[in-house]
Amino acid sequence: MKQQLSNLVMAFSGTAIGARIFSRTAHHVDRIVFRLSGKRTTLTGWLTGFPLLMLHITGRKSGKSHSIPLLGIPDPDVENAFLLVASNFGKQNYPGWYYNLKAAGAVSCTLNGRRRDFVAVEVEGDAYTALWDHIVAHNPGYASYRKAIDGKRHIPVFRITPEQAQQ
Repeated sequence: MKQQLSNLVMAFSGTAIGARIFSRTAHHVDRIVFRLSGKRTTLTGWLTGFPLLMLHITGRKSGKSHSIPLLGIPDPDVENAFLLVASNFGKQNYPGWYYNLKAAGAVSCTLNGRRRDFVAVEVEGDAYTALWDHIVAHNPGYASYRKAIDGKRHIPVFRITPEQAQQ
């Protein structure tokens, strides 16, 4: 039953109306649920079955700290790593966090109530193609976002790996 609900939510989020609704509301609701759950889950994470990471990053221009809930797709190639997709719900512009993460190269995330440091690398080339197929297999909504963008921009994917794994 939960898997059917997850599939329904992901399919709906890939539609134009679903993307519009989720892009305007999900992060607000997710922050509230995140706080109420003791920093363990969000509504989006629960509905999709994917971990939702609370990304904590400093703005590259403002210098202010920002916390953004993002879907973290478990990386099939690297243990304890996640993939972050800068789809911005199929909008023509990149999400703000994309620029901040690209500039920083490092980030901290809260997952299951625990805050950890990660190293972020934008995935490119053949690795991108293989991971994109993995991402779409787990959430077909991303294919809809790519179609909505209609080649006007690339949808970047970041691999975030726990900092201690880098040593």
